[in-house]
Amino acid sequence: AVGARLHDRSINAELLKLPLRPVALRAEKTHIDERSCVETRLQDLELTLLRPDVRKSDRVAELLADEFIEFGSSGSVFTKPQVMAALRAEGSVEISASQLKVHLLAPDVALVTYRARCQGEPVVHSLRSSIWKQNQGRWQMVFHQGTHAAHENATDR
Repeated sequence: AVGARLHDRSINAELLKLPLRPVALRAEKTHIDERSCVETRLQDLELTLLRPDVRKSDRVAELLADEFIEFGSSGSVFTKPQVMAALRAEGSVEISASQLKVHLLAPDVALVTYRARCQGEPVVHSLRSSIWKQNQGRWQMVFHQGTHAAHENATDR
């Protein structure tokens, strides 16, 4: 029995020497995967709001929080009802986004930034930023700002 206890102690001592790093890596990888998933989800939601069919639909009401405000590139401030009315009234507009980035500010708050290109005559470029907040498991935009920007390259002028 004494020999068995000594054998158990040596096994326990050996187990204590094993590195715990693989467990930490799994936790770190899970965190990275969750972050990547949130970033992808927010990019998709932001791009969804640029689609003409969505801009005129009730989907906008789901994606914008009730307390939503926008600082427009015109310098005006808009509320959720004002933005929804303006989107329904706008003509068919093709907007593309580039340089889309998601910055997690907290587990349930993120800043999304990108450069928008509104097709038309003339082509209009703007820098856009949105703050998204997770409310009861659902991401909603609480703030948006657009600022006129220089053309990305000379061929767009």
